[in-house]
Amino acid sequence: MTYLALDAAEIVGTIERLQGRIEERFPGSGLGRVCGQLLEIARNARERAVWIAKPILPLRIASAALAVVIIAGLSLMVIQLRPPPGQLLRRRSSVISHRYCGFTIARAHWRVGL
Repeated sequence: MTYLALDAAEIVGTIERLQGRIEERFPGSGLGRVCGQLLEIARNARERAVWIAKPILPLRIASAALAVVIIAGLSLMVIQLRPPPGQLLRRRSSVISHRYCGFTIARAHWRVGL
């Protein structure tokens, strides 16, 4: 058994034993009532932990559907960004130079064609 995990059944059992010992030694004391409330909290926590551990199927289905929609959208976007078959993106041989504030800026022009 690892000490990094808590077992709800063991916790409830330990609190029940503790409450029994307190009631034997100090019958009707406030400490016994506090231990009784702690036992009730432990039982509720055990039930809540079981409920939380259950998978939420609508959320899983919705997240899977959203992932499919995103992947399909990205795929369609990539398909539509490709140039049609037989056409390549080529660089034009002419380079246009611009003078701006003493600097020469060269820009290459791109065109679609064979």
